[in-house]
Amino acid sequence: MVGMKSPLLPPPGIGLFLDTSKNANNDGQIRDVSSPPAEANGPRTDTTVTPAKATAPVGKSVGKQCRGCGETKPLSEFYRESSHADGHRSWCKSCDAERHAARQKNATEAGGGIYRPRIPFSRDTLPQLIDVTGAGCWEWKLSRHADGYGNKKFRGEVRAHRAVWVLLFGPIPDGQQVLHSCDNPACVNPAHLFLGTQPDNMADMKAKRRAAHGENSGVARLTDSIVRSSLSEYRAGASIASLARKHGVDDKTMWQAVKGRTWRHLR
Repeated sequence: MVGMKSPLLPPPGIGLFLDTSKNANNDGQIRDVSSPPAEANGPRTDTTVTPAKATAPVGKSVGKQCRGCGETKPLSEFYRESSHADGHRSWCKSCDAERHAARQKNATEAGGGIYRPRIPFSRDTLPQLIDVTGAGCWEWKLSRHADGYGNKKFRGEVRAHRAVWVLLFGPIPDGQQVLHSCDNPACVNPAHLFLGTQPDNMADMKAKRRAAHGENSGVARLTDSIVRSSLSEYRAGASIASLARKHGVDDKTMWQAVKGRTWRHLR
């Protein structure tokens, strides 16, 4: 009819009904009956089956067969690899190391180099890492620093003689250095090594005349021959000022040289 509002109709697919039963909690309440109440068809049961997760027995390690050697080993013997289903590599650590060494060997030889297999650093393998000289020094035969000391990273150490000391005797005490009695930086013979402080090292260096002095010093402005000739001329009556001008140094430098304050090894 014109002027009358049409009753609200539910959207398609949604069923509504008016609950007018005497047992209803709220008469006239609109309820959604798209799905019948569970009580109408009896108790609802969930038929979905959730697969149980596979878990390892408590206290036991899950094993895995190595693709290389074929042995079944604990997962702790395999490196972790997130791209694998079980989170570990297919090769055990031993086989993985052999594969890595083989790749390095092929790459080195392909580039025309000489492959040297890696030798573990231990008491048993130490003889393979040294060359014994006639003086009894154990010279480190692997890589060395520019100053002649062997290069070896081991428990925080980067020099071979310190690494050997830690390997054989344990940690180096704070404030102590590993010094050489043979004055051979490449030597790692424990019989030629001893502990000492930095002042001990400097005193030992001076006693053995290993400290840079004279014309070997990086700041020297004179030479041994100039100092000797200047000393002779000074004793013959030449003045320090004239000698300084002659050799292009200041008066103080020449005075220290001829008076023995410096260049003492020429006295």
